[in-house]
Amino acid sequence: MAIQTQHVDLLVLGGGLSGLSTAMHACEMAGGNDFSVLVIEKTEALGGSSQYSSGMFWAPKDKSMAHETIQYGEHGLIDKLIDGHRSAVDWFRTQGLRVSDEFPGIMSIGLGYPIDIKALTQLAIDKIRARSTAKILLNTSAISLLQDYRSGPVRGAIILPDGGEPIEVHAKTTVISMGGFQGSPKLVSRYIGPGADNIFVRSNRGNTGDGLSLASKAGAGSSRGMSTFYGHLLPSPLQASEVDPFQFLHIAQFQSSRTVLVNRRGKRFCDETMGDEVSNQAVAQQENRIAYMILSDEAREKYATGEPWPNAGFVDRIQKAKDVGGRVFKVKTVEGLVQGLATWGVAATNLKNTIQGYNTAARLLESGSKVDPSNLDAPIGTNEYGKPPHGPITDDNGPFWALEVQPSITLTYGGTKINSSSQALTQNGRAIENLYVTGVDAGGFSNYRYCAGLALAWVTGKWAGEAAVGGR
Repeated sequence: MAIQTQHVDLLVLGGGLSGLSTAMHACEMAGGNDFSVLVIEKTEALGGSSQYSSGMFWAPKDKSMAHETIQYGEHGLIDKLIDGHRSAVDWFRTQGLRVSDEFPGIMSIGLGYPIDIKALTQLAIDKIRARSTAKILLNTSAISLLQDYRSGPVRGAIILPDGGEPIEVHAKTTVISMGGFQGSPKLVSRYIGPGADNIFVRSNRGNTGDGLSLASKAGAGSSRGMSTFYGHLLPSPLQASEVDPFQFLHIAQFQSSRTVLVNRRGKRFCDETMGDEVSNQAVAQQENRIAYMILSDEAREKYATGEPWPNAGFVDRIQKAKDVGGRVFKVKTVEGLVQGLATWGVAATNLKNTIQGYNTAARLLESGSKVDPSNLDAPIGTNEYGKPPHGPITDDNGPFWALEVQPSITLTYGGTKINSSSQALTQNGRAIENLYVTGVDAGGFSNYRYCAGLALAWVTGKWAGEAAVGGR
């Protein structure tokens, strides 16, 4: 029996935020009804991992600061993303979406706008479905791209509905919007390192690297930063299968930049003030991929309870850690802290020395003096108030909390190499005709340091959607 065929102008592989943005912007720009769009999504729901987020529409607030901080990103792409971030927020408001006031200081270099992410997702879906020549298929996977030779023009893809027969979809433009490779144990081990496939994945279960694999087979190159990723510290021990994905946000220990982190050897291993998304990657390099967070009761009340930003939820994050079975304890004294952590396998003598060294450095920083980094296991920076991540750990500042934490992966930073239109590039920089890549499948933005997530999805989707219409 001959394979069924279809013909469309735009084929979007993936129905997460970036895929919906691509299709919606193409529908908006095309006008009329002579432009056809097909969006496929391999799971039963649209929106992807964005539906688990708080809706913080974030990007670097300043191009020069972004260049300095995200040193290994592609600065031309980052600059265009920053411009698109601002214009997207303006557009959201014209559509009547709820957008909170700008929220500065998130992850040190950024400017965020808390938005109603579910309303934005539904808006995009409604605009796509309002077009008579646009269609969305759920529970449908992309099997392969249509291409006469590797790195040659892409002519569409073969798709497979669950329980159905393959369909050969011929498309003038094909866009890969499939959400990164964090859900693929094989790819995570390959790029992030042996054993990294055990890291907690806090994203949509469909993000298994299909986009990266399809683009690579088509001849596309990869970006730098393939071993880096975004996530937040979570309670330990805990597995993703034990948690409702909509609780990922509530168990994240966002307060880590206001705490002291030590490993099983009882030593600090990172500058906590660089932010939770950086410490998260550092914990992934520690023995057993475990660390121990220390904070005073005062710090807990100030930074681990309440709502860190709009839509993030009013929760007690340490209580949430206990509720899901995480290791947590509270003690009155430093000696009790050391002994309690020792029962979890932390080297007590080293921990005492670490605390003494940290206290000396913290007092110097609080007085405005410089710290000799050679006396420390890891650097100590200062926060936006010029203070160390946490005050001295002394009995006078107790009681203290300790909790065991583990890293997680929300999205992978590395991806397919693209240009400023989101068009896929070979490793030597030649554009692959008719093939575009958006969202976190596209590399060049974040690299060890975070550039964007929701904004990356939405803005690069706009680039690809406009390119699809402009190039017809």
